[in-house]
Amino acid sequence: MPVSLQSNKAILTHPSGASAEVYLYGATLTSWKVANKERIFVSEKAILDGSKAIRGGIPLVFPVFGKGKAPHVTAALPQHGFARISQWKLLISSDDANTVTAEFGLDHTLISEENRKLWPFDFSLVYTVKLAAETIETKLRVHNVGDKSFDFNTLLHTYFLIPDASKVKVVGLSGVDYVDKVLATTVHQEGDIVLEGEVDSVYANVKSDVQIPYVAEEGGVQVHLKGLSDVVVWNPWVGKAAAMADFGNDEFRKMICVEAGQVAEFIALAAGGQAAMSDMDIDHDPREGQRTVEAGQPEGQIEKDDLDHLFDLDDSELDKVDNPWMTGAKPISSNADGGDIHQQLMLYYRHFFPFKPFFQWLNYDSKICWTLMDETFIRFQSYRTLEEFKNDMIRLNPAKFDLGAIYNIRPKDRHMVRPAAFIPVAKEMVFDIDMTDYDEIRTCCKGADVCNKCWEFMTVAMKIIDVAMKDDFGFKHILWVYSGRRGIHCWIADERARKLNNDQRKAIVSYLEVIKGGTQQGRKVKLPNTLHPSLSRSFETIQEHFRNLVFESQEILSEPENWEKILTLIPDEGVQARIRRSWEDSPNRAPSLKWTELLDSIGNEIAQHSAKRQALEHLPRDIMFQFTYPRLDDKVSTNINHLLKSPFCVHPKTGRVCVPIPIEDCEDFDPSSPPTVPQLVQELNQYDATHPTSDDDSNRLQDWQKTSLRKHVEYFERFLKGLSHETRENKLKDGASSKSLDF
Repeated sequence: MPVSLQSNKAILTHPSGASAEVYLYGATLTSWKVANKERIFVSEKAILDGSKAIRGGIPLVFPVFGKGKAPHVTAALPQHGFARISQWKLLISSDDANTVTAEFGLDHTLISEENRKLWPFDFSLVYTVKLAAETIETKLRVHNVGDKSFDFNTLLHTYFLIPDASKVKVVGLSGVDYVDKVLATTVHQEGDIVLEGEVDSVYANVKSDVQIPYVAEEGGVQVHLKGLSDVVVWNPWVGKAAAMADFGNDEFRKMICVEAGQVAEFIALAAGGQAAMSDMDIDHDPREGQRTVEAGQPEGQIEKDDLDHLFDLDDSELDKVDNPWMTGAKPISSNADGGDIHQQLMLYYRHFFPFKPFFQWLNYDSKICWTLMDETFIRFQSYRTLEEFKNDMIRLNPAKFDLGAIYNIRPKDRHMVRPAAFIPVAKEMVFDIDMTDYDEIRTCCKGADVCNKCWEFMTVAMKIIDVAMKDDFGFKHILWVYSGRRGIHCWIADERARKLNNDQRKAIVSYLEVIKGGTQQGRKVKLPNTLHPSLSRSFETIQEHFRNLVFESQEILSEPENWEKILTLIPDEGVQARIRRSWEDSPNRAPSLKWTELLDSIGNEIAQHSAKRQALEHLPRDIMFQFTYPRLDDKVSTNINHLLKSPFCVHPKTGRVCVPIPIEDCEDFDPSSPPTVPQLVQELNQYDATHPTSDDDSNRLQDWQKTSLRKHVEYFERFLKGLSHETRENKLKDGASSKSLDF
C-alpha cells in the first residue's frame, strides 16, 4: 500500500524502496530514506506523543516565525505559530507510475480554542508531500476563507542529517546581509559559513543557490531557491543543545538546519485569497551522502474581489445577497475578455452554481475529485449536507471537478479500513464522446476546435445512444451534457444502471461498438449481412445525416485528399481505380452524383463477378457507418472507478458552463451558445437594472434564475424529479427503510 495510516502518522512507500513518514501532529515529516539511508535528522529525545513540537524533521512554521512582536496580532501566539503543534488530517493519498502522494489539511476548526482566540482568522492549509524514487517534494497552500485579511510567515524548518557539523560549510550566501540573532545585529556575509559555534541567522532576499558540501567527504546538500526570498541557517551548538530537554547534548554535531521560507516580512493575504508555495523539492544524488534541495516560491497571492462573505450562508441568505457587480444603479464591468480565472470561478460558485439541485443529485453520496487552479487533485471527497458541500466548493474554488463512484464506505473515511475493504459499488453508466476522435474524417476543424458543421457528429451520437439505452436496455433517466469544449457526456442515472459492475458495463459498450481499430487502420467497420435490429434502427438515423455530413458540411467528396478516405475503403483495386479516374476527370461533379457513381460501380462489379458479392455488397452501408456512427471512449464507460467531469463545471479552457442538452433539442444545439461567467454577469446586471426589487421581497430570485443559465438548471431539475419518482417507487416496492432522495 503506497500510503498507510499507522495511528498517528502516515507512511509513504515507493516501489523503489524509498520511504517517508509524516506525523499528523504538526504534519511534521520525520523521515525520508533513499537506498535505505536516512536523510532527515530527528533527535533521539524528540517527544512524539503530541504534547510539544517534534524536535527535528521538517516542522511547519505558520503563521509567525519565532516569537511575534506587539502590536502585531501574532505576538501572543506560541513560538513559530500553531501549525507545528496542531493535529492535522490526512486528506487524500494517491499514487501513479512515478510518485506516491499524501495531502494533509489544517483549518481554523482544528486548532485549539486558545489559539483560535489569539488568531481569529478563518484559514485553511493544505500540505502536500510527494515521494519519488530519489526525490521528495512538498507544497503548502494557504487559503484565507474568511472575510478579513491577515498577514503570515511560513517556513519549512528543515533538519538535515549530516556526518559531522565541524566538517560541513554553507556555500552561496556570501555577499548577503543577514540578521545574526545570536549577536542581535545585522551582518554582511563574507565567504562561506563554517560551523564553529551557535548559528541562528536569517538571510533575506537570497538570489543564488545554496550548497552544503561535506568537507573531506563526497556528497552534501544543495538548495535551489525558486523564489522564496529568505533562508534561515541554524545550529544550537554546545550551550543551546545542553539547555534543550528534547535534544541530546552531542546531537548538534549530526544536524544542520537550512530552511527556506518567507520570514523577513509578512505575507499579506486578502479575504478569499490563496498563496500557493512550492516550498521544497529534495533530490537525492546517487553519490553517497549527496542530496539536492530545491526551495520554492510563492506562486503569487491571488487577490479576490471584495464580495460579501458568503462562506457560511445557507440558500435563503444567498438569495438575499446584493448583486456584487452593481454599485447603486451602475453596473461594474464584467470584463468580457475573461479576466482572472480565479475571480471568474469565485463569482460563478458564489452566485450562479445551482447548489441545491446539484446536491440533490449527489444525495446518494457520489465521490468528488476537485482539481484546483494549480492542477492539484483532491480526490475521494463526499458530503453529508448541502452546507458542507457548498462551503468546500467556495473554499477550494476548483478549476473543475469530476464525479466518481459510490463506495461501500464514505470516501472520506476510507483510511479507517484496509484498502481491500474500500469497494466501489455504484456509479452512473456514462459515455464520453470527444470530437478529436473524429479528426480523421472531419475536415472543418481539428483538435479542440469545433463548429456547427462538425457538431452534427455529436447530434448523431446522441440520437443513436439515447434510443439504444431506452429501447434496448430500458433505461429512462438519461442526462446529456455538453463537455464545455469539444464533446458530450452521457449520464444514465437509473438505479439499475448505477449498480452495473465493470463486466456488465463492458458488455453494453461492446453491444454499441461498431468503429474498431486505430488511426493506422483504414476500414474500421465490417458488419454482418443482416443487421441486428438495434443497428438497423441506427442505420435509419445515419441515413438522415450522412448526406449532409459527407456531401455538404465535411465536403468529403469535393476534394481528392478527402475522397481518398472513402476510396481506400474499397477492397477491390480495380473498382477503386475506375472510380478515382472518373472523379479526377470531373472533380466538380456534385457529391451526390459521385456517391451514386460509387454505388453503381459496386453494383455493376457484383453483377459481373458474383464471387465479389460478399466483399462488396454491404460496403456502402459500412462506409456510412464509419463516417457517422458514434466513436466511444470505452475506458470511461467500462471502469466504475473512472472519473468524469461534472455537469455545471466551467470549462477551464473555454470558460463555458457544461450545460445539459435536452435530447429533443440536440439538433439545434450550438456549442458556442452555453454562457461564460462574464456573460452571466452581464445578464444579471441587465436583469437587475430592469427588475428592481424591494428589500422585503421574500420571493426574490436566485442569481442563476435571472440569466440564460435558468433554462439549463430547470431542465436539470426536471431530470431530477423523474429520478426521484423512480427512487421512491423502487423503495416502496422493496420495502426499504433507507431514506429516499429529498427534492
